[in-house]
Amino acid sequence: MRRRAGFGSQLARLIEIFGWLYFVFVLMVWGSLVYGADRHWLGTLIEFGPRWMLLIPLIPLVLAALCWQRRMWWSSGITLYVILAPVCGLNLPWSMLFAPEPATVQLRVLTLNTDGVAKPADVLALVEEHQVDVVFLQECRNVDLWARQFGPDWQVRAQAEFIVAARHPLTDLEPLLIENAPPGARHFAARCQLSTALGSVNLVALHTYSPRRGLAAIRYREPNALQTLEQNMQRRAREASAVASWCASLRGPTIIAGDFNQAAGSSAFAAHWGRYSDAFSVAGIGWGATFYSRWHGVRIDHVLVSTAWQPVACWPACDVGSAHRPLIATLYASQATFH
Repeated sequence: MRRRAGFGSQLARLIEIFGWLYFVFVLMVWGSLVYGADRHWLGTLIEFGPRWMLLIPLIPLVLAALCWQRRMWWSSGITLYVILAPVCGLNLPWSMLFAPEPATVQLRVLTLNTDGVAKPADVLALVEEHQVDVVFLQECRNVDLWARQFGPDWQVRAQAEFIVAARHPLTDLEPLLIENAPPGARHFAARCQLSTALGSVNLVALHTYSPRRGLAAIRYREPNALQTLEQNMQRRAREASAVASWCASLRGPTIIAGDFNQAAGSSAFAAHWGRYSDAFSVAGIGWGATFYSRWHGVRIDHVLVSTAWQPVACWPACDVGSAHRPLIATLYASQATFH
């Protein structure tokens, strides 16, 4: 009996040590995600990797704690929360439960990277189903075909891979021009103005460079894979910085939407976009993944707004054939905050 008691005591001690070590490990992963995403190769791999896999070691830990070390339940609960919320991005906007619904002008926005394969008819059906007012599309390989799909009540503007369509008057779509850019360089942002009952609104569509090439170099163990990933991060940082500076020069209410190829929640994301509100972070529920691989989803498509706008709802919509999901946001504005 003494041997059994001694064995049980030792096992309980080992479970407790493992539980605390795993908790510290999860905190380190969280720190790498916040401070290393898009700045260091490890943080970037965590940002675009299947973070849900951190739950796997927690399952036997919880079962072991149930049998031999019930004091570890509370620490296991904290570890679970850190994995689900800060690390995996679970969003629960409790403040929205108590916020009064503003009796002001509503604007519903949809953004989608079509991936060159989404069918226009499916996207337009979704637009009508949710009564969307403004549509941002990226990677439209045949912009003329897409533009013809919108009815006569729509204003449609196209530039390079971008389409911006609205039920309200639009100015021409102006591309972001980079000094000393080589001939034929891709346009990764465009802007125009939308006329509403409250006044003009700046609309910015963007699609910054994809991390796919850098991540593939790591996955397939290419020579100089880390260098390839570092160069990829630097290019994406330059493009994000250029668009953010361009947006900062705009005056008046602003909506920025598109494929940022960057997950929210990192210090790198905040450095570029911290002055704006992320619609899903404010009003979305769940994880809000907008890009799916075989194993996991990542929230890299965003709708950002200036202080004139109050997001009241945001959600990823159904699959329309692209690797990306459409992201829809409902925004409110008042005359008091608009100017």
